[in-house]
Amino acid sequence: MPKPFVQLTIAEFAEKLRSFRFTRPVTAVHMHHTWSPTKATYAGLATIEGMWAFHTQTNGWSDIAQHLSIAPDGTVWTGRDWNRTPASATGFNTGVFMFETIGNFDVGHEQLTGAQRRAVIEVIARVQLKCGLPLESLHFHREFTDVKTCPGTGVKKAEILEEVRAARARLDGSARDFLAAAERGATAEDVSDPLARPFADRELSTAEPPEEGEVDCAGVAGRAAVDVGVGDGARGGGALTPDDLSALRPYVVNLSQGRFSSGGALETSPGDVDAIFLEHLPRALGEAREQNEPLRIVFWAHGGLVDEASGLQMAHMVVPWWVQNRVYPIYFIWETGFWETILQLIGRRRELAAARDLFDLTDPPLEELARKVGGGKIWDGMKQSAQRSVEDDGGAQYVARRLAEFCAKNQGTVELHAAGHSAGSIFHSYFLPAARGEGAPAFRSLSFLAPAIRVREFLDRVVPMLGPGGGIEALTMFTMNKNLERADNCGSIYRKSLLYLVHNALEARRGEPILGLEESIRAEPLLAPIFGLGGNARTVNEIVWSKTSASSGRSASRSTTHGGFDNDRRTMESVMRRVRGASDTDWIEPFPAEAARAFSFDATLGDVGAASAERPAPPAAAAPVAPVPDLAVQPLEIPRPSRPPASPLPTSTTPAGMGARLTRALCVGINKYPGRNELHGCVADANAWAAAFRTLGFQRVDIVTDQQATHDRVRDELAALVKAGLPGDALVFQYSGHGTFFQDRDGDEPDHQDEAIVPVDFGSGQFILDDEIFEIFDDLADGVSLTCFFDCCHSGTISRVALTTALREMSSDDALPRFIDPTPEMWAEYRARRSRRRALGAEGKRDAESNKAVVFSACRDEQVALERGGHGVFTTCVAPILGDAFTAAMSNELFQRRIDGAFGQESSQNPVLDCATRARSWPLLRRQLTLVETAAPIGPPGHDGKKEETAKAWNALLGSLYTMEPGAVQRLIEQAQAILSQSRTG
Repeated sequence: MPKPFVQLTIAEFAEKLRSFRFTRPVTAVHMHHTWSPTKATYAGLATIEGMWAFHTQTNGWSDIAQHLSIAPDGTVWTGRDWNRTPASATGFNTGVFMFETIGNFDVGHEQLTGAQRRAVIEVIARVQLKCGLPLESLHFHREFTDVKTCPGTGVKKAEILEEVRAARARLDGSARDFLAAAERGATAEDVSDPLARPFADRELSTAEPPEEGEVDCAGVAGRAAVDVGVGDGARGGGALTPDDLSALRPYVVNLSQGRFSSGGALETSPGDVDAIFLEHLPRALGEAREQNEPLRIVFWAHGGLVDEASGLQMAHMVVPWWVQNRVYPIYFIWETGFWETILQLIGRRRELAAARDLFDLTDPPLEELARKVGGGKIWDGMKQSAQRSVEDDGGAQYVARRLAEFCAKNQGTVELHAAGHSAGSIFHSYFLPAARGEGAPAFRSLSFLAPAIRVREFLDRVVPMLGPGGGIEALTMFTMNKNLERADNCGSIYRKSLLYLVHNALEARRGEPILGLEESIRAEPLLAPIFGLGGNARTVNEIVWSKTSASSGRSASRSTTHGGFDNDRRTMESVMRRVRGASDTDWIEPFPAEAARAFSFDATLGDVGAASAERPAPPAAAAPVAPVPDLAVQPLEIPRPSRPPASPLPTSTTPAGMGARLTRALCVGINKYPGRNELHGCVADANAWAAAFRTLGFQRVDIVTDQQATHDRVRDELAALVKAGLPGDALVFQYSGHGTFFQDRDGDEPDHQDEAIVPVDFGSGQFILDDEIFEIFDDLADGVSLTCFFDCCHSGTISRVALTTALREMSSDDALPRFIDPTPEMWAEYRARRSRRRALGAEGKRDAESNKAVVFSACRDEQVALERGGHGVFTTCVAPILGDAFTAAMSNELFQRRIDGAFGQESSQNPVLDCATRARSWPLLRRQLTLVETAAPIGPPGHDGKKEETAKAWNALLGSLYTMEPGAVQRLIEQAQAILSQSRTG
């Protein structure tokens, strides 16, 4: 439940600031813009709570990042406690007062003017005077980084400083303020508050908590900013250049209320549609014939929650991917913008409720509220836009007519496909019959992603077209299972997926069956034979229930939110395979990682027109839309093809060692230790790391927490993780919990200590020694990277221990050490285990250079790993910066330096990187794949001089291994080993 946020006028803010007593030194004022939400999507309290939800639920921070949010109307919203360090700029947060100005103030977007600008100036001037700061104490976010434009390229610091200077002069010499204070009975000390520091040095607290991160208020100027709002995929419209829009025109049909759009960023006229079918498609058909392939056309309809700008931005990012896969996409942008309207209406009612201290905002009241504010009428209006599009003067009907004519001229050489997300299923339920009615051939495939169409409309309009001669040869529906639908939420307002809001509140009949809901599917007997459910024979139609166990292929989906399907890589690649007629193993261009990040609703869960700028920044630029793919655009993940692409379509290339398949991660977090050993932030740590790994694109992320995290379970899961790795895979192990140590008597530890992690069942002597962990790591296959993050005491080589007395000295009410003294049972088990291992000859001094894993640990040997504020300090500082570091292909060593910067020089806890020397230069989460580091020269005796040349040739060859299926790589290695074995024996 969000804390109460208060909206203040500038006068109310000034009074609150005047009477406020800081208990920490304030030495600077930081100015940001939100970038998203924009001024246009601002929805009052709902926007502020949306930012709070993202910061606390997704980023795992203790509170909203900023101390104040300045609204477009010039009012000021309260935020984080002013006596707490903000999440402003990594490494520069101490002593900062931070505010966010709601809007996107980059050049070409919104402007900082009027009441909002006056409020900004007033806030800066008053905070500076309150805390005795010079004018130059104001800093823009972009001063601390070269990848941010914040607070907007349209905001000039010289102009802001000049206006602040004038405001300070006015406030400093204001007799009116002095007399007003005197009339209130204020003392001379009170009156001087605005001009002097409000506290004595002895009252200051210098023990500020660790930094929680940094907001991402847009990137470098000129990049394709994504102004995230709310809706299917939580998208908004970034500023597309005229060249961008020109490149999109051959692929986009823009509609408004069913008719061709005559306004907005990109207009569509009948002439534009004629150009698609008379110029662009014939050219594409010629290229397809050169490839001895049919021309595949896919018609895409976005969800009903997307406005024009958002739909254009989505097309801009994804159209090149379709083209790279030799599919011609035609995107219907039908400008519904429904979601913003509904949530703004609900948000205003929430503001009234908050003002009256009414917080019964559970799902049933919100469903009723959605009805009362006219949500049903808005939803019906959106559906009517789809219906109007196929009327005689409708834009979709015109497209259907031109499509039929084009196909008639080119019979047998064109394949038609369609895909629709959410309410896009409603749109296609009108468009596909219209196309067939005009004489277009059957659609080879139809893909529905989380369809919002009513079951009875589906039965009436779509089902008659299914099957041979009907118009749709095969239908695939991707949707979530019931549990995930109920675990989803809409903008952190409604605590289930959008489909439930439609089901319970927006349709005229409460409880209207919706096709994308599992319970609606199971309850309708007519659907069972269509999809082969309930014992019925399997058909060509299929339901793919997310999340699937499969991470690739024609029937894979990993989306966990309603809005996430059309940017879920597995889902979109499954759709592509069905359009291409490709098998599970056939090569396709992978869905662009930048599109998945830029549009991810998962990453902005909790937004209400307020996705807030703290999500990972999108890439510098999207691929230009062109018939031939731009070779400069490379996905972050390297595809795993079973065959090379057909020439002349170029392939993506990645330098050897820079690519990897982000395959599997294991996260362990233990709070519920028995007795007085309980911790509070470890499960939250595991969830935060898991979210970070999923955002990066790991195919499988397992979480083991509390009572599940027994000795046997953790060992088994870790062993399974290691054994699952195949050449080219990237694996991760993360642990948050207690650590411990034993005095080593065997001489294999330089500090004469054996370290261990502590499972939940440690009371019976169960623990896992570092030696045992590294022996598991020894099973790691060549070419597999394993990176570990240990947030526990005794770091280093899964670290070492600080003295118990030091632990006690450092602990406090809100800071707990993640260390446990070995119990007598643990000592007894340790001695017995050592005896057994010596008898087996399992010991021996471990050479650090032989370690196969890369380990990032929470602190040095003599320090203590702490948790504070509901998370481990290490996790709080490191997890939020992982994504940017991976995207930038930082080396492990450079990432360690970034971590050091996040902690600062004065930190009592300094994390450690432990790995072989050669691994320090490997890219983060990946390894430099080479088989010739220690290989003997290849060739007969006397050819040693060619070893270096041979090594270069092998390493060049190995770069291509990243693009191969794991099984193919393994077979290749086995064949090579057999050949080498034969050559030696011969």
